[in-house]
Amino acid sequence: MSRSLAAFILGALLVAGAAYAGKQAHFQGKPDIIHSGAPSPYDSGRLLALIDGQEYGAVAERSSYPDPQSVLDMADTLNLSDTQRLQMRGLQQRLQGESTALGRKIAALEKRLQQSFADDSIDQERIEGLSARIGELEGKQRAAYLQAHLEAKALLDAEQVLRFTQLRAGAAALD
Repeated sequence: MSRSLAAFILGALLVAGAAYAGKQAHFQGKPDIIHSGAPSPYDSGRLLALIDGQEYGAVAERSSYPDPQSVLDMADTLNLSDTQRLQMRGLQQRLQGESTALGRKIAALEKRLQQSFADDSIDQERIEGLSARIGELEGKQRAAYLQAHLEAKALLDAEQVLRFTQLRAGAAALD
């Protein structure tokens, strides 16, 4: 086999392996921090934690607890007052900042955990400690996101909540 053909095959195998690893990480809802150049999903302000295949946020929205960004996207349709728009933007910015900060901490701990395996410096205590800390931060991130749904609903009047729920139900029916 020629060197160029061997190099080509090796390169193709590496690309296929990286693509497979990235797809596996996607399906598990976790970033492939070491191998992927893609931004961490923890930085997006959206939750990847699933309940029976549905994002927590989607479950909250179907239950009339809107996401602040969704409300801002429908601001005109919901007839938000200037005060409501300002409050909703503040809520969204606070959520984004908190979620991003927590996401960076999670990503750093995930990287430390992965690196411990790569460096062969892993042991049961390290696995348990880092995993527990990651779980704690993911729980805080989830709570912040869901708290924002609760606060967003409180900023709307009953008619706006009903309109939001109707619009969401109509959009879901089109999916």
